[in-house]
Amino acid sequence: PSPPAPPSPPPLPPLSPMPPLIPGAVSAATEDDLRSSIAQAGEGDVNISVAPGAHIKLASELECNSSITVTIVSSGEGATLDGQGRNRLFSLKGGCSLTLRGLALVNGRAEHGGALHAQGAGDIELIDATIKGCSATHMGGAVYARDSGTVSLIHSTVTECLAVEDGGATSTGNTKLIVMESSFSDCSAKRGGAVHVSNGTSSLIHSQIANCSATFGGGLYAAGGHTLLGNETLIRNCSATEGSSFLHDDRAAVVYALPAPPGRWVPGSVLCEVDRKDCDEENLGLCPFDADSLDQCVAASLGIPEILRYTRCNPFYDPESKLCKLNLCSGKKKACRQTLDPPTSWYCPAPNEEQKCIHKSVYVPSLLNKSFHIPTRRVDTDFPHPCSAGFLGSAEPNSQSSGHCAGPCTAGKYCKEATSQELPCTRGHYCGKMSPLPQQCPAGTYSNATNLTGASECTN
Repeated sequence: PSPPAPPSPPPLPPLSPMPPLIPGAVSAATEDDLRSSIAQAGEGDVNISVAPGAHIKLASELECNSSITVTIVSSGEGATLDGQGRNRLFSLKGGCSLTLRGLALVNGRAEHGGALHAQGAGDIELIDATIKGCSATHMGGAVYARDSGTVSLIHSTVTECLAVEDGGATSTGNTKLIVMESSFSDCSAKRGGAVHVSNGTSSLIHSQIANCSATFGGGLYAAGGHTLLGNETLIRNCSATEGSSFLHDDRAAVVYALPAPPGRWVPGSVLCEVDRKDCDEENLGLCPFDADSLDQCVAASLGIPEILRYTRCNPFYDPESKLCKLNLCSGKKKACRQTLDPPTSWYCPAPNEEQKCIHKSVYVPSLLNKSFHIPTRRVDTDFPHPCSAGFLGSAEPNSQSSGHCAGPCTAGKYCKEATSQELPCTRGHYCGKMSPLPQQCPAGTYSNATNLTGASECTN
């Protein structure tokens, strides 16, 4: 008979918990772990590590209501926090700051901020993060932030998020938004399919908005404040009833800082120079009006955009005026209110449709002394615009402010739309100057040569 089977080996001892991903961090594997780690932080900051591949379903939002900094990180494939389509993931107030790295936030749902709601919070950073499938019944499909610090999305992706009203991806007000090397896609809302800015400052640097939709501002809607698009940022394939790429109110300023993506250009621009930093109390000669001053003056009723208060090419600025000079930040506000005689005063001209030079360096310090190109109030095509077929695009800013781009494609080559590279004319075809496509040699003629410049070069 066969020998008896060998006995089963003894069970292995249980695995030790994975070490934290950052020194001094506490490990979290469940919703209770996350919640208790934040609650027990007290007045100190807390670092939390979540194991790669973890998928934590949240029965309710994680709250932080004190002025601490909460950092939650994962590595490798990352970890997922799931709102299950029932609740948002994070609620921040009381000055609480939050950093999320290597996480996916999915299926969040709320009235404001499907993934994250910040009201009176500190700074918020999402780094190497993904937000997907989140929604809001009012504003901020992914992120809603008001009266908070800086919201930064860095190397991150927001996709398939929606809001019934404003900001399919983000809705911010009195908050600084910075988006760097990130993307928004397939998001939707009534106003601002991806990004909605009520006021405050926002900047999208080397980022992309694609395939988003709205009634107003398919990619971006700016109701107020200052918004910068720059360094190859692109809005493409978005749709809207008004402003397929973006739309901004007269109270807002949206500008583009070159370079644009290679093969694209910015039309109808006003060229300015940013040549000074923000005003401070020691530099009263260039100090801007503050909101309190303007609210008391006729300029406010005329809808003068806030951006004009910060520029040396400001139509308000008359260095010879004996009335309210530009150094009203301190003691001269009362005099202004008492002496201003609307509507003939130099202080109250009508607002321009296209606003002028931005001086306030609220975006990226490295953009000082670089050109800003101010787009029109609405753009209904991809932005920046593609260089037309037959014209060669360029990555150089000096070739990105005209529809001619870097000039016509040379004879013997052809140029597709939005290209920065000439292609050789193919066999059996010829390409004259400014060719969008190769032309077939006439009937009865042919040539094996490439780069033909005309039909006469086709041989039998």
